[in-house]
Amino acid sequence: MGRWLGFCSLCLLAGSLLSAQPPLLGNDVCVPEPGWRFECGHSGVSSTECSRQGCCFDPQSSSHHPCFYNLRQSPVCTADGQFLIVISRNLTHPALNLSSLYVKDGQEAECKPKITTTEFVIFHFSITSCGSSKREEDGSLVYETDVLGKRMIQMGKLGSITRDSTFSLHVQCKYTGSQETGLQINVTVYTVSPPPPASEDGILELELRIAKGGDYRSWYVDSDYPIQRILQEPVFVEVHVLDRTDPMIVLRLHDCWATPVPAPDYEVQWNLLVDGCPYEGDDYLTLLHPVGVFSGLTFPTHHKRFEVKTFVFLDGKLEQPLSRKRILQEPVFVEVRVLDRNDPMIVLRLHDCWATPVPAPDHEVQWSLLVDGCPYEGDDYLTLLHPVGVFSGLTFPTHHQRFEVKMFVFLDGKLEQPLSRKVYLHCSAEVCSSSGWDDCSPKCGPKRRHRSINDYEGTLVSAPGPIFLEDESRQSKKLHEANGAAESPSWVLQGVSIGLMMLSLSLLVVAAVFMKRPRAAASQCNEIEL
Repeated sequence: MGRWLGFCSLCLLAGSLLSAQPPLLGNDVCVPEPGWRFECGHSGVSSTECSRQGCCFDPQSSSHHPCFYNLRQSPVCTADGQFLIVISRNLTHPALNLSSLYVKDGQEAECKPKITTTEFVIFHFSITSCGSSKREEDGSLVYETDVLGKRMIQMGKLGSITRDSTFSLHVQCKYTGSQETGLQINVTVYTVSPPPPASEDGILELELRIAKGGDYRSWYVDSDYPIQRILQEPVFVEVHVLDRTDPMIVLRLHDCWATPVPAPDYEVQWNLLVDGCPYEGDDYLTLLHPVGVFSGLTFPTHHKRFEVKTFVFLDGKLEQPLSRKRILQEPVFVEVRVLDRNDPMIVLRLHDCWATPVPAPDHEVQWSLLVDGCPYEGDDYLTLLHPVGVFSGLTFPTHHQRFEVKMFVFLDGKLEQPLSRKVYLHCSAEVCSSSGWDDCSPKCGPKRRHRSINDYEGTLVSAPGPIFLEDESRQSKKLHEANGAAESPSWVLQGVSIGLMMLSLSLLVVAAVFMKRPRAAASQCNEIEL
């Protein structure tokens, strides 16, 4: 039929590729069962010509064609116009459910697997059937098809999840000339976003942490996050009491649950433990790991441990991982606070806060949010300062500064397209001691000065990640839905959706600062972290 070139791309969402071409039939793939052989070449093909085509030759074969395809080289585009696709269950981790595989748009009987074993499945069908597409490209005929895998979806009262990989194998055959050449394979792998660490302060201080293994001997630290996990891979969780030496107290867990965002009261949830017991609505039950006297811990009753199989939240259509989207002009709430200080006389003071389209705080493109601690008056949507007073419930209200920003996006010079789909926040801050002549509060009013690129007072802090902007096609769709299909210019920003990195509902800016004395004295500041 002519010379062919093949291209195959393998996309595993929330899965992990073990090998581009794993062993399918053992080491000697040229001695398969007779029923697994697919003819290669014409009836009188010689062993030399058969080998040159990358096929196997069996001179002892009497009832079958002596030349047959080497299944290790699958996928194959045959010279007589056939797709030959072999897929191993061990191609991914977790292993593929072979019974879930099917040819996209393939309705005919020949589109079903020709051979199915516990280890692999074989598809063999014409390049012109099973919904395959055909097109011409530079004088060649190109045929394409897809083998997909269905996912098992679990429905809960407050959300839906899956632990199955999204499998998609795309095969392209290009026929041109009169000779046959080899197949090229490219691989792309995506993994699930990891859960963030969590802690909670109360009468007893508790810590939730994730162990690196089931022995619970080593732990992920802040610098390790985000950690990477694949679907169905175990996550080893421990909740324990901090800084208590009472051997009589026992930690008891009530409910444990997961959300796609840091907020524990978010509307989308999945139960892990209910009343301290594994949630029975999960096909992969949470495993409780007893912590006894042989655990090596000083106070075993202060610890609770359990194991969860990794999963991903899905959106309402049960097709894509769930993400939190936001709209431009929607408020983002920012807090800068002092860490590990208990002096009630110190006051956190913000100088300037600004945004950039890149992580660098001194980038030439900036937008002011606060100037000398006051809202930037050049913004039509003024930054709102939220006072933190004695009724805030905080132990040291003066250690906190809070403000609210209406979301925006940077534009390029022509004001037609977003300059970047990311916005990074930065602040310069200091801690001072209030006195009779300086109460450390900003003096807001007209004639504000403008901050230069390198004009930082106090210590510089930056957000650990950007705020992301959604792509234009979805922006337009949401704008259309929100405004009742009202006409708008293509670059209009009203209704553009954005999502916070790490699926955050709001941005928490955490600043660790060193005390600064009144201006007459020398100042000392350590690094402020965001």
